[in-house]
Amino acid sequence: MSLKRRLATSIKLVVMILLVAIIVNPLVLTINAESKPPQLVYNVYEKLVKFEQRQLLVRVNTSRIALLLDEMLHTSNVSRLESMANNASILLSNLSSEYASLYLIELVKLVSSVIVIIAVIILLLKYRRAIAIRVWWFLHKNDVIVKSSSKRRTNESQEYIVFLVIIIVIAVVIGIAQYIHVSSVSFTELLLLGKNNTLSDYPNIIPVGDNVTFKIAVYNHLGYTGFYEIIVKIDRGENNLSTNAPALAKELEKYYKIIPNDGQAIIKIPIVFNKSGRYRLIFELWRYDITRHNFIYDGIWVHKWVEVVKP
Repeated sequence: MSLKRRLATSIKLVVMILLVAIIVNPLVLTINAESKPPQLVYNVYEKLVKFEQRQLLVRVNTSRIALLLDEMLHTSNVSRLESMANNASILLSNLSSEYASLYLIELVKLVSSVIVIIAVIILLLKYRRAIAIRVWWFLHKNDVIVKSSSKRRTNESQEYIVFLVIIIVIAVVIGIAQYIHVSSVSFTELLLLGKNNTLSDYPNIIPVGDNVTFKIAVYNHLGYTGFYEIIVKIDRGENNLSTNAPALAKELEKYYKIIPNDGQAIIKIPIVFNKSGRYRLIFELWRYDITRHNFIYDGIWVHKWVEVVKP
């Protein structure tokens, strides 16, 4: 085969590959999507979450470290990345020292409360008869007729003890209340936002070639800092969406976000469609698990149908 024929064959092959790529991939994402996070981010994040999950009695605010880690996701300079990781480690060390001091104080308070509870129990057992009589008298004194000539014998020391026991019970209840936390199920919320960050006015009809930005809101209620991966997928409705397994649709791009506990973030996802038709965009939320050292799918997703038309 001559060189000219080989060159022509290679050109035809390249053209065919480009045509197939255009047909198979109906849209092109803008280039500002994040690349895979560097290993330093994973290392510091795992240390942060382990520290947050160890906390008892008291919690320290770790949002500064979470925001610093999120900034590291968008940093490509190696030296700056290492400097930020070092700063995050220093902050974490300082928070650990702060937590140790606060924990000791709260532990002393808790032990004191337990001692008071034991003292109250002993007093209640010792003076249970006197307390019962006085409670009964308080509830029924209006129903009892006492002769004016009768003399009620009182024991002032017992009266003071009963009053003291009641005051201690109230103080103990108030003191213990601060250690009782209503446990709530940890979860993450994913929303698709429209214009003005509302749950309406979504892009529905989009001309070919127009740059359209979709907005995803992520709310972290895990009880610790969340590290999320948002995977953008597309299909024409041929795949089933399930909370048990991720969609088998074509994957377009990935975005990463680190959000403090009880924090939120809005991720902008710009998309350019280059072929008309009716498509379904799928946004899946994956969560990084420090025990598996990988992102896992919790069955959280939203989707949006769009009609792409010729301009």
